[in-house]
Amino acid sequence: MKKGLLIGLTFSLLLSLAGCGSNSYDMAATESVTMDSVTSNRSGFYGENYIENEIAKESPAAVEEAFETEGKSMVETSRKLIKTVHMNVETENFDELVQMLNQKVTALGGYIEQFSSSGAENYRYSSITARIPKVNLDAFLETVEGASNITYRQESVEDVTLSYVDLESHKKMLLKEQERLLELLDEAVTIEDIITIESRLTDVQYQIESMESQLRTYDNQIDFSTVYLEVEEVVRYTPQEAQGTWERIKIGFKENLYSVTEGVKNFFIGLIISIPTLSVFLVVIVILLLVVKLIMKWKKKRSDKKRERQTKMQQTIIQENGVNAESTVQNTPQNSMQKGMENKNE
Repeated sequence: MKKGLLIGLTFSLLLSLAGCGSNSYDMAATESVTMDSVTSNRSGFYGENYIENEIAKESPAAVEEAFETEGKSMVETSRKLIKTVHMNVETENFDELVQMLNQKVTALGGYIEQFSSSGAENYRYSSITARIPKVNLDAFLETVEGASNITYRQESVEDVTLSYVDLESHKKMLLKEQERLLELLDEAVTIEDIITIESRLTDVQYQIESMESQLRTYDNQIDFSTVYLEVEEVVRYTPQEAQGTWERIKIGFKENLYSVTEGVKNFFIGLIISIPTLSVFLVVIVILLLVVKLIMKWKKKRSDKKRERQTKMQQTIIQENGVNAESTVQNTPQNSMQKGMENKNE
């Protein structure tokens, strides 16, 4: 009996010693991992940095699962939508409409992101980019529709929920890694460890700032819808597209009648506007006609004088030729014989 009891106590003592040795080994191994292995072990999930590997080992599956659950909940409760509207409108009162739009944008809590204007009187053109809070977008569009004639309208919606949730999840993971790196930085002993941790910490902070910038951009695009508005000044609104036959005939007749009326009106307007030019042109024509008339008159007078001189010369020649002819006739032989016979008879 005593011998069996002694064997049992000896066996228990051996087990206790084995347990103590195992615990001592585990504690030594843990201490070695947290301090000595920081500089000796450089391989892991993040590359050649054991500290990053330590961060990655900290329940990644649980973190991913928690973020996925939170992301699904966010997708179900609040979708991230970016709304964009393109509109082309006509107005007969350009200044009044542009001023009203500026005031309406401010009243609804928005702002004008871009504005440009060009053109001459009665044919001006303006391009406006307005950012309107999404809750007031419909009110703004109704105001534009009531104050102008819409010739083109397009609305688009971009769903960025998944991208937004992914950025937020990645940001949270980086924030958790940043906290762990700060803890390791407090525990670091050697200069090499401090430099390694600070290098990774700088990279993590840069990624966090970049993601925060992307999230702010998303928030601005989601909270404020973008409206691209093209405003054109016209004398008369472009008629809406007719649906029925009689409606098309009615609108076509009115359009043709308007075109003829505008053509006649523009002709007389152009004629009146051109009166100074036409007056100068007429004066030049009158002067040219007078000059031509004077030249023709001078040429005619000169021609008459020339003709008169020629007539006188012809008459003189005829008279001279007549006297010479008569003397020649009197001196011919026949006339001499005739005169001799007459004298003899006498």
